[in-house]
Amino acid sequence: MNNRRTGKVARLPEEIRDHVNELLDDGAEYNRIIDYLAENGFPGFTPVNLTNWKAGGYQDWLHHCERLDQLALKAAYAAEFLQTADTRNLQQATLNLSAIQFFDLVNRFDSLNLTHALNMHPHRFPAFINSLAKLTRELVRLERFRAEQQERAKRNAAEAAQNSVRACN
Repeated sequence: MNNRRTGKVARLPEEIRDHVNELLDDGAEYNRIIDYLAENGFPGFTPVNLTNWKAGGYQDWLHHCERLDQLALKAAYAAEFLQTADTRNLQQATLNLSAIQFFDLVNRFDSLNLTHALNMHPHRFPAFINSLAKLTRELVRLERFRAEQQERAKRNAAEAAQNSVRACN
């Protein structure tokens, strides 16, 4: 199914459409946008065309910009983490990022969307729940591993202290 928008603004060249979006983002009045379009060879636009676009395509553009911003932040975080990270924390950082993305996805759902998705694809619900269970299980395993590592380090330090005392005697 093709979800591409087909309205009058949607059929504009990308560069012009992006500028219309930027004008809307800046709060420009519709008459100013209509004048801009006419000056650039696209006469015949009405406030209704822009109202329809603002409710649809412009919202898509805003969400797209938000996703790009989030990806840029994640990329910057990853680059910073890799420069300063202790490799022992890489597993924790990976799990934390996965958890953040998972719960971000969950938070985007409202009950109507979730109900609709389940009605359309009920076979996917177990996979959704299973993913949450797997993520939780991995976090528990990592915590258990860290506790074991700390306990092992304490035992090794105690043994080293005892060996040091024996060597002095």
